Amino acid sequence: VPYAGYYSGTGTAPPPDGHVEGSGNHTGAWPADAYYGIIFDGFTDEWVNCTTGSQARHHNVPGDGKFDQTKLPSLADLEVGRVDLFNMPSSGKSDTLLMRNYLNRNHQWRVGEWKVVERALIDNNFTSLNLASTGYANFAAIIGSDSVFDNRDYFTSQKRGSYLWSYGCGAGSYTTCSGIGSTNNFMNDSFENVFTILAGSFFGDFDIQNNFLRAPLAQKSLASFWGGIPKWYVHHMALGDRVGKGVKITMNNTDFYFSGLFNGSSNSLHIALMGDPTLKLKNIAPAGKLTAVSENKVVKLFWEKSVDNSLGYAIYIVDTLKNEFSRINQTPLTDSFFVDNNNFYSGNYTYAVRTIKLEKTGSGTYYSAGGASFAKVNHVNATLEKEQKNLPIEVYPNPVKAGEFITIDTKKSYIENAQVLLFDLCGRELNVTPISNNLGAFKWLIPLVPSGIYFIKVKTEKSEYVQKIVVQ
Repeated sequence: VPYAGYYSGTGTAPPPDGHVEGSGNHTGAWPADAYYGIIFDGFTDEWVNCTTGSQARHHNVPGDGKFDQTKLPSLADLEVGRVDLFNMPSSGKSDTLLMRNYLNRNHQWRVGEWKVVERALIDNNFTSLNLASTGYANFAAIIGSDSVFDNRDYFTSQKRGSYLWSYGCGAGSYTTCSGIGSTNNFMNDSFENVFTILAGSFFGDFDIQNNFLRAPLAQKSLASFWGGIPKWYVHHMALGDRVGKGVKITMNNTDFYFSGLFNGSSNSLHIALMGDPTLKLKNIAPAGKLTAVSENKVVKLFWEKSVDNSLGYAIYIVDTLKNEFSRINQTPLTDSFFVDNNNFYSGNYTYAVRTIKLEKTGSGTYYSAGGASFAKVNHVNATLEKEQKNLPIEVYPNPVKAGEFITIDTKKSYIENAQVLLFDLCGRELNVTPISNNLGAFKWLIPLVPSGIYFIKVKTEKSEYVQKIVVQ
């Protein structure tokens, strides 16, 4: 856990929760996961000298490994989240078991097995402050105001049923929140909501034993964050984005969105997500087992339908080198089979099928895609296999780098009026080069294409030859 900051009544900024010297002494350096999102190394450990914090771990002096910066020294480049369930003994479980449970829930959410009621709960015990606006603004955009309830008790209501989102705030300690409950409530009560937002004093010390902010992850949440100090923005999830996008936006927010103006906490290094930053709002069950068969110069695909009520299916060829999906059908298929009759080149291929669904949220509609089901196939195009014998050539080096020359050796065969063509995995023609009459080997320049798998075709008036190449 990196520490950073000069949070003090006489420092760069007051502690985000307001506990300056003489009022809780939550001063000095705080946990600073935003550090991991910054590629540019603008951090120093040279000049802050603050030992007024009530706990020694907050003390920050030159050369102690805790950074001087309170605000982000540059924009965060990466979306950061922490799944850390160490030192949570009130759960009665080891951190290994807690982590396993979290990953299992994460998987169930991603593949559409875990369903919750699409509603949100707000339990605001700081009505004189604007902290709960993080809940109201985001929930209205994500779920719609008709499904946001602010007259229900936090844990009592969640014992009776699930919620997609919840927001709770009140006077806090390391393990409690007034009007909400304690870490023990999260551990022992029947609690089920996927995304949790909390606000209260001392919640930013997420590395302390039985920390209240991490407690939801030990039970039934997948994400938890300290929302309101400053105000967070995760409304992009309403149209299919990741929660991590909101983390990054909130970290970098200086004047684009209203920050809440709470203790100068915006753009500070304490901003952190507990949970997986790649989580999305909605997920649909993937298609079942995919089978791919090469037969009569085409690839035939068959799969088991998704258990969800979906719009249809999208088919992809996967470049396994770049992990890049190239979609090959324009409109979603409602059937559970597909024939790819545009794959003209022999070779080993990976196909994928994904479920497509039109989702509706408080902000509108968007298309979402389920997880992919994969199948590999050794495809043989019989016509080309026969033609290849007419022009036995060799291509090297392979792999090759973009922008470098590759040798095409015709094995002393004479070619005239020829072309060299480059295709991607989906059969798209990327480059055509006329070749003058040639006997033997000649060099051909690889265009500046992204790394991946491609096909070179040498084509004459009478025959053609196709060779798979890897561009690094």
